[in-house]
Amino acid sequence: MLHKASSHPKHLFRGIVKGQLIRYQRICTLNQDETQARMELFRALRERGYSRGMLRRIQREVQVRKPTPRQQLQPRVLPLVIGHSATNQKLASKIRKNFVDSTLRQDVVERSRMVVAFTRGKNLADLLVHSKFTNRKQHKIQGRRALVRSGQTRVHRVEGGSKIRKNGIYLIFCKKCGIKYVGETGGKIRDRLTNHTWNIKTGKGKRTLVIQHFRKHGLKNFGTKVLQTNRDWDLQTRRRRERFWMRRLLTMHPKGLNARY
Repeated sequence: MLHKASSHPKHLFRGIVKGQLIRYQRICTLNQDETQARMELFRALRERGYSRGMLRRIQREVQVRKPTPRQQLQPRVLPLVIGHSATNQKLASKIRKNFVDSTLRQDVVERSRMVVAFTRGKNLADLLVHSKFTNRKQHKIQGRRALVRSGQTRVHRVEGGSKIRKNGIYLIFCKKCGIKYVGETGGKIRDRLTNHTWNIKTGKGKRTLVIQHFRKHGLKNFGTKVLQTNRDWDLQTRRRRERFWMRRLLTMHPKGLNARY
């Protein structure tokens, strides 16, 4: 409950009290239950600075108010969910007609009505496009050391264990031409890679160099590595480490797929 000394608009205090009294009026079966609930409410409001006169005026407004008549008992809805097709449309029409005829002869389902809902069948996009990252190959790191080849003869050391898979730096490389991209994420790296593959499959964000490249070379050449992770990194530290790996692996355009630092 709001304290009366707060800076809220005056009509808000009246609205809260009046709404609560109307709620008691609707849900209480016995008058004595409503009276008891109202007294407990007023006692709590008085402790919060509400005046007796204000509470009594609101009480009189609620008592003279005509309660909203309850709606008549609505018929029970029986859903029929089937896949959409021309055959199923005819089938649903016959089932619904037979159901209506049976309700006229029987009292058991007198207050019931049938609603037909059609579900969309799978199309070609549903069969070919998947939102899950399907590359489940595990890149294990022995202890705290691993090697990542930059595409030439240079070999770089990667620090960090393999169990931490979030808040880190990752590498995307093309198996066909060796070009690379370095990215960062504060969430799970697997989710970020899933987002990359989804954008490549659907063609969203075509202006990015990563999507343009793998739309040409295909996801079969899409390779990934976890470069570095740390649970304690903040955004600035993570981006600083991302720039470090961009310079070290030479991933800036045109040699790589990173557009800018």
